[in-house]
Amino acid sequence: MLHKEVVDLLIKRSKNFLEIAEQRFKVEDWDLACFNAEQATQLYLKSKILRETGETPRIHSIRKLLALLGKTLKKNVEFDRTRLIILENAYLNTRYFGEESDREEAEDVIKIAKEVIKYVGTL
Repeated sequence: MLHKEVVDLLIKRSKNFLEIAEQRFKVEDWDLACFNAEQATQLYLKSKILRETGETPRIHSIRKLLALLGKTLKKNVEFDRTRLIILENAYLNTRYFGEESDREEAEDVIKIAKEVIKYVGTL
């Protein structure tokens, strides 16, 4: 696959993950809503980094991906650290720690994911 095609694929997958997060939220599947929202954010960040560097990072932390993007763009990339931790923890808790998410958390995680994606889109 060509470089641009991979970038486009990551963006498409990011949008799909966000749509799935919203669908899962509607059917009260809070865990998968959180998981998919985080994945959407991660893939969108990776698409931006790939576009700039030609390489897909093997990092999964949203905070580290944002830092890498800032370094790559030579820009000061700032986002509320506490909100990023909420997004990362929701993913980790649903995937590894067997903790269940609730409606409020899922709603917040989807909102944060949308905010990060929108912000990164402006860079």
